Parts: sequence; C-alpha cells; structure tokens
Amino acid sequence: MPFTPRDFQSLVRAVERRTEWKAELRRLLLTDELLALPQVVGTLAQEVTRLGAEVRELAGGQAQLIAQVRELAASQAQLTEQVRQLTATQSLLTADVRALVAAQRGAEDRLGELAGDSLERRYRERAAGLFQQILTRIRVVDHQELGLLLDDAVEAGTLIPEEKAEILAADVVLRGRRAERDAYAVAEVSVVLDTEDVRRAAGRARLLARVVGVPVLAVVAGRRATDDAARHARTVGVWRLLDGRAEAPAEDGDRDADA
Repeated sequence: MPFTPRDFQSLVRAVERRTEWKAELRRLLLTDELLALPQVVGTLAQEVTRLGAEVRELAGGQAQLIAQVRELAASQAQLTEQVRQLTATQSLLTADVRALVAAQRGAEDRLGELAGDSLERRYRERAAGLFQQILTRIRVVDHQELGLLLDDAVEAGTLIPEEKAEILAADVVLRGRRAERDAYAVAEVSVVLDTEDVRRAAGRARLLARVVGVPVLAVVAGRRATDDAARHARTVGVWRLLDGRAEAPAEDGDRDADA
C-alpha cells in the first residue's frame, strides 16, 4: 500500500503529539554534528559573552592606562617646567655670585689702591724720618721741580721723552747726602713689594743718574716684600725699606741701617 501525502500529514501530527517520537525522528534524520549544534552554539554564545566581558575589561584597562599615561605626561611636563625654572634660578644665582665676586675684587682692588696711596703719601710726608737710614739732609723733590729738571735733560739729549715719563712715574724722589756726597734716591712704594717694584726702582734710578751726575739709590718701600722681591733686590742693588727698617743690598751690606 503506497505512502500517501495524507499518510505523511497524519505522521507529522502524530510525531508532534509524541515527544519521544520527535526525538527519535530527529536522531534518525540528523547527523551527530547537527544534533550537537545547539550545544556548540550555546558554548559559542558563552565564549562570546566571556570574550565580550574580557574586551570590555581590556577597554577599561586601556582607558585607565591612557589616563595614567596622560597623568605621567602632565607630571613630566610639570617636572620639566620645574627643572627649567630651577635652571633659570641657578643661572641667576650664578650671575649674582659672579657679580658679587667681581664687586668684591673691585672693592679689594680699590682698598689696595687706597692703602697704596696712603702709604705712598706717608713716605713722602715723613721722608726725613723714614729715609734717614739711607740719606741725610733729605729733601723731597716735588713733581714740578723734577719735571723741569727732566725737561732740561730731554732738551740736552740726555733723555728721550719716554724715559722722562718713566722717571716721573716714580712714587717718591729724594735729594740728600750719603757718605758726604750729594745723592738722590728713587723709591717705589707698595704695601706688598714684588719683583716688578724692584725692577721699576732700579730702572728709574739708572735713568735719573744719567741726568743728575751723582749717585742715585734705588729703594723699594712698604710693609713687607715677597721672597722673590727680596732676592731680586739684593741681586740688582736695590735698598729695601720695610716698616721703618732699611735693608741694604748685598754690595752695601756693611752699611745696613741696623749697623
């Protein structure tokens, strides 16, 4: 007996009413893969849900990381600005220190000049007492008198103008007597005497000797002399007058003022 469409419809209705038949029919008609598909889909749905949660978590972490990076960038910018300000402050402080050092040096130089000027004036004003161990009958040759004397020497060809200027730059020029003879003394005055003071005194004394035709003693006067200056003075024949004590050069040792 052939299976008619009506029979198929009757079977479908019967299967719909009988759940066990439906399951059995499904098992017979579908493959194992298709039967497992709902479970697979469910598993996939769960995995998708889990991945979505992880993605959301990662997105939240990324947002937090971005916020931290921005915060770090802001902190770095703030630190950079602080360093820049500190550098600028340090530069200003360095400039201030340099200015203070320069001002201090200028003040020290000025004090040195004032001390030197005061000492030079003292040796001129009290020449008779301070130089008495070197000369007697002392008279300070003032600048105008010395200038006229040197002008005559230049006109006579004994000096050239540069040599005249060199003598006029001497701190103190004296005229007097030594060993019963007329003599002059040319003195360089400084608080601390150095080899340059000795060199100037010796050179200016030699120049003046060409003009006056009598002995001219070279003298350095001050509070103290460096060791090099003392040795050089003994070598080139320059007297040292240190705080009122006259020290003769080597060749005049027998005439030291303390003798």
